Amino acid sequence: MDDKPLTPQRKNAALKDQLANLDLSISSDRTYLILAAIHHDPTRNTFSKIPCKQGVPIRGYVYDSKADAYFYECFDFLQVGSIPVSMKLAVRDTGWSIRVPLTEGVILKFLNESQFKDVDHFKSLFSPDEYKLEYVQLIDSK
Repeated sequence: MDDKPLTPQRKNAALKDQLANLDLSISSDRTYLILAAIHHDPTRNTFSKIPCKQGVPIRGYVYDSKADAYFYECFDFLQVGSIPVSMKLAVRDTGWSIRVPLTEGVILKFLNESQFKDVDHFKSLFSPDEYKLEYVQLIDSK
């Protein structure tokens, strides 16, 4: 087998070709959001059971079917609720697609007034010097 080396030119050409064949689309499928505060010192975090309403997380977490919850290591969390949007990434002419996480900018555009106030208050409780805030995103929740 004679592999072609990954030269900078070949890498750039491959990236350009791949990007030209990706489609990002918005969907009205709901995304259930949980905002987690994660302490930079891991010993300050605990494993929390995050209720999931039978949703599927975009990232993988350990699932407890009896409690219908995912285990998530964090200091604290806020159940934000659902927003009426999700995103799908597809590769043209392959039949392949996957839901992708929403950016915080997109999330903020779809929060209702009550959710926005809750998120704003939750964020105010945690200094960025000590905590990282992360959205846990669940799709297909009931």
